[in-house]
Amino acid sequence: MAVRNAGFSKRVFDYDWVRIFVSSGLKSYGLTERYLDIIRSKKIEPAAQELRDSRGDPGTLPPSSTAPADEIELFWGLHGAVFYIAIRKYVYNMPLEIDVEATVRATVANFFEGALGAAR
Repeated sequence: MAVRNAGFSKRVFDYDWVRIFVSSGLKSYGLTERYLDIIRSKKIEPAAQELRDSRGDPGTLPPSSTAPADEIELFWGLHGAVFYIAIRKYVYNMPLEIDVEATVRATVANFFEGALGAAR
């Protein structure tokens, strides 16, 4: 399975964006809900369907359907793992001693290795 949108971490790892996003969520301004709805519909649901198709699961859903909630939740976990790196850096002010892009690639690769391996 090809990893698309490799520049995602560059978009997410922006000091101002992370702090505005977190602050907005804490103050219930609605920004986070709108953004996460877009992430779910444009990224997470298609990725979950693609994973299902790649695994050859019986009862594969048609493209217009969404994957089951548990499969979607796996991708929220992946999203959270990547975003938590930005939280540590920009909210908790922890220095990162990693190559962020390489770490994101490794995190995504490990996710898919596990997800695809679990089906075998």
